[in-house]
Order: sequence, then structure tokens, then C-alpha cells
Amino acid sequence: MRIVFLTLMVIHGLIHLLGFVKGFGLAPVSQLNAPISRPVGALWLLACVLLLVAVGLLALRVPSWWLVGACALVLSQGLVVMSWSDAKFGTLANVLLLLAVVVGGALAHFASATETRIAALLAAAPSEAGAVVTAAEVGAQPPALRRFLERSGVVGHATPRTVRLRQSGGMQLAPGKGFLDVVAHQYFTLPQPAFLWRVKLAMFGLPIVGRDTYDGGHGRMRIEAAGLLPVVDAADAKIDQGALLRFLGESVWFPAGALAPYVTWEPGADPQREARATMRYQGVEASADYTFDGDGRFLSLRAQRYQGGGDQAVLTPWSVRASAWSRFEVSAGADAYSVEVPSEGDVVWHLPDGDFVFYRWTLRALEYDVREPYPAP
Repeated sequence: MRIVFLTLMVIHGLIHLLGFVKGFGLAPVSQLNAPISRPVGALWLLACVLLLVAVGLLALRVPSWWLVGACALVLSQGLVVMSWSDAKFGTLANVLLLLAVVVGGALAHFASATETRIAALLAAAPSEAGAVVTAAEVGAQPPALRRFLERSGVVGHATPRTVRLRQSGGMQLAPGKGFLDVVAHQYFTLPQPAFLWRVKLAMFGLPIVGRDTYDGGHGRMRIEAAGLLPVVDAADAKIDQGALLRFLGESVWFPAGALAPYVTWEPGADPQREARATMRYQGVEASADYTFDGDGRFLSLRAQRYQGGGDQAVLTPWSVRASAWSRFEVSAGADAYSVEVPSEGDVVWHLPDGDFVFYRWTLRALEYDVREPYPAP
């Protein structure tokens, strides 16, 4: 769809050169019968240039491309009206392109609002260096968690204050519907638990953007089609519980977070491979059961999480599963080290009719103590 739009805009822009050629008498233009003065011919050239500049900015993913595109289309339509008998069909192209420009402006507005929230989230993180993870505090944990922390490589290193990561993957909106390609960025802060996850995908060529946030003990999910039509806008006690569980589960990407004061651990049925975490924050509490392999690698967590929204949301078995692990070079303050974390896996709802794999993820980048957001996906 993006290629089609770019191609249409280029063709539409180049057609404006006919008005320039006619106005300056550079060659006969049989398509235009009405006279065009040189000043008006210069405006036809300007419209062409603006449309091509908008194409270039969009190709380079410059968020403000739509402003140039909007100016170009307003000028173009004004010229079409001036030469209506010859150029009236240009109105159709302008209307089609204007729809795309409106979408571009809405997406830019959503991205700007998201980036404002990211900046505020990262700015709220403490400035002092994070506490160093000691062997003594790790040794006091349940055996399965202790092995995980030791294998991850965080012992003796500083706890991060912020985390940012990039993901790619696929999202399935309903069982059996197939996966849509997803690009996502996520930001976390410690020791006050918070996150913002931003996602972008396309469905039937229509861009879908969203953000899932957890801050101050409250969660909110906002998803919009084309940045114009709200698909999901949920924020209630059930969302709070789900966001807290999400933070708890995704702390495997910053293993030192397992030692935060708002998380407590106890051994599972198999103490060498299982442990239960309970997170309590701002009056909300949730627990998840973790499973590790014999080498201390995280395999999965399972919990009861609300599926759906509003009054229709019901507690449903939910799990996060890892299928691959990688080491990432990170820096917490001045402390650089290598941390091993899950790098591939999926998110599953365990429904009465069978497992519904909602999300498949691959971790593409992981960084600690970074205060700047990634460029928008």
C-alpha cells in the first residue's frame, strides 16, 4: 500500500509539470487548452516540487512529511479549479492522496503523544546508580531463581534504572486468523515499576498503532486504526492487574528486577526448577509460577490474567514461553557486562477449546540505563 501511494504521488506530481511547460511556452501541451500565465505556471512547478519533496520525506520516514503533502495538495487543487475544464480529473487524485495525508497526520500525532509519554517515563527514573546485585542476596533466593540469576550474569553488577528493547514478531488477533507482522519497542523503569510498549502492524494494508502502559500502579491499553479510529481504549482494575503481571513476566529481560522490594519469591513444587513470584504494588497483587530448566534458563511463566475488556473480561490461564536465549552486552551506569535473557518465545492464552498463541516475539536489541527513545517504528 505504501508503494502504491508513493507511486501515485510521484505520477501526480510530475503531471503538474504540464502546467509549468504550458505557462512558460516551453512546448505545446495538447492536454491543456486554457491559457496559463507564467506566474501560474510557476505555481504548477511549485506544486510538483512540493509533492516530490513529500514523497522523499515519506520514503525517509520523516514524520512531518504529511505537512508538506497537505500544502502541496491544497495548492494542486487550487490550480485544478483555475483550469477546471482541462484539469478537473486531478480532483480525484487529490482526494485520494488527501486521505493518505490525513492518515499520515493522525499517525504522526499518535507517535508524538507516545514519545511524550516515553520521555516522561524515562525522565522519572532515579539518577543515582542502581544497587549492585550481591551473591549473598542471590543466595537467599529459592534454588530455581538463584540458578537463573547466577546464569544470567547479573551477580556483582549494577541493577539498571531503565531498560529499552526492540522486538519483532507476529500477532494473532483471534484463534486461527493467522499472524500479522509486528514491530515493537518497549521501555521499563526501576525501582518504581513502569513500562510503555509501542507497537505497529498492518491489517489489510491499514496501519495499526498502539501502546500498552503501566505507570503508578495503573495500566492502559490504547490501539488505533490509522491513528484515527480507536480500536481499544481500556483502563480499569482488570487492566491494572494484567499490566502488573506483564511487568512481572517481562522482568526476565532485566533479571536483577527479580530482587526488587515489591516482588517476593517462594519455591515451587519442584524447588530446583520452579518458583512462584508475587508482585504487590499500589494496592494491586498478582502471582505467577515460573519454570526454569536444569541449567537455570527461564522456560515459562503461567498466571491467571484477565482476557478481554470491561465487564466481559474473565480470569484466564495465560503464559509466556521462551524457546531461545541470547547474551546481550549491556551497561548499567558505568558497569558494562553481558546478560543472558530469553530472545524468542510466545504468549499464549490457554482456552477451553485449546491454546491460543496470541503473540510470537523475537528480541532484537536490549539496552540498560538509556534515556532516549528509539526512532518510531
